[in-house]
Amino acid sequence: MKYTDGPERYFGFINRFLRVTNCNCHDFCRCEGKYFALVRRCITSNNFNVLDDAEPLNFVHTFRELVRDYVAVDISSILFVCYVVAVADKGTTYIIEPVNMIEAE
Repeated sequence: MKYTDGPERYFGFINRFLRVTNCNCHDFCRCEGKYFALVRRCITSNNFNVLDDAEPLNFVHTFRELVRDYVAVDISSILFVCYVVAVADKGTTYIIEPVNMIEAE
């Protein structure tokens, strides 16, 4: 997924979602809470070129590595869910942003 942290934008893998409340409930809690995604940020290269002379595809990113630590991301900061394509014979993984944000792909 792609998310914002202040002015910066990052890619990350969601581990799980958390609901955080400010209450003292001991049993089933129905208090209003805030929702977060527990995320490991990805380091990616900016663009993917189809051919050496071609214009870069700004929506395809080459995955490099995961940052070790997790970060809690407010779900309102999630921009969209991405596609992950692993090319086994090349040992390369790509993170692809959705191209059409209006219609289902």
